Amino acid sequence: MKANIFFLALSINLSILNFYIYENLKKIKIKFLGLFFIILTSFQIIAIFSLRSTFININLQSIINTTIVFSLCMFFSFFIKDMLFVSKKVINKKVINKDRRNFLKLGVDIWFLLLGFLLSFRAIYNACFDVVINRVDINLKNLKNDLKVAMISDLHLGKYLRGDFLSKIVKKINDENVDCVFIVGDLIDIEVDYAKNDLNALNKFNSPVFYVTGNHEYYYGIDKVINLLKKYNIKILNNENVNFKGINIVGVNDLSGLKIKKYPPDLKKALSGIKNNDPKILLAHQPKYVNNFVKDEVDLCLCGHTHGGSFFPMSILVYLDQKFLKGLFKLKDKQLFVSSGLGFWGPPIRFFAPSEIAILNLKGSNE
Repeated sequence: MKANIFFLALSINLSILNFYIYENLKKIKIKFLGLFFIILTSFQIIAIFSLRSTFININLQSIINTTIVFSLCMFFSFFIKDMLFVSKKVINKKVINKDRRNFLKLGVDIWFLLLGFLLSFRAIYNACFDVVINRVDINLKNLKNDLKVAMISDLHLGKYLRGDFLSKIVKKINDENVDCVFIVGDLIDIEVDYAKNDLNALNKFNSPVFYVTGNHEYYYGIDKVINLLKKYNIKILNNENVNFKGINIVGVNDLSGLKIKKYPPDLKKALSGIKNNDPKILLAHQPKYVNNFVKDEVDLCLCGHTHGGSFFPMSILVYLDQKFLKGLFKLKDKQLFVSSGLGFWGPPIRFFAPSEIAILNLKGSNE
């Protein structure tokens, strides 16, 4: 029910954005422009309501999701134009001739239309192709030997990003010669029947892989997802811990498990059995889980979920919900690293929130 309300709100907002774009473009006098926006908005609303299902063709949904990026970027471009009052303040004051004034107004509209296209292409490129390596040094008390760890999250494999994207990520990580790999949730974002062929690259990691669930795995049947992932060469941490090369890797399930009462997070259970002083590294998908449920039980928390905010003003909403966006934070009695993740949910858009592989250089410290 809450999801439907959320999708309805998104649909209403998107309809308003498209109407605003239409109002700016109708001055250019393009034939059938109104009909085009009615059809476009209708398809986009259908795509929004299918974000947690596949009741329309996957390839078609990918195309429609891409058009949403253009709608968002076009809106911001024309909004900037209107906020700056370019037409009114610059053109009206400097030009007297009416015909020339109208011509320059049209030129301004076309310029901001092109700006919208440029922003769209850049956002899509950032989301789909521009993967960066984010190297972070982290000091850990009681760590006997330095370790090099790769952390990835939020691939959202399925409807847009597929197996070839995962293969590229695996190769990049293998080239780094890390000691192990952490996958911190939202690996799959589609029904398991569609996901099988896209996960084969999981068996090509050169290092041990440890995985915890994210919220999106619960949308498609958490039991089915877990059973599928058990077939691959990864260690699923279902509220449990593993001692690996002098660190205790502790994994908890996502907060979504509390709502559906399946695979809920249980930190006490995840920590049970640890009898050594090796550093404890917690894998938990959402930063707000750490903020609300974790005190001094662990030394380092690794989270994803936020996508680094993806783009403004979405970043504001993400921050209000999670209290963190991306980066390394020193909390009172622990450290927290939040990755901006690799993929995206819905439209392929990223601005100032790079798609990243985090390479964590864990170093011993006496402090």
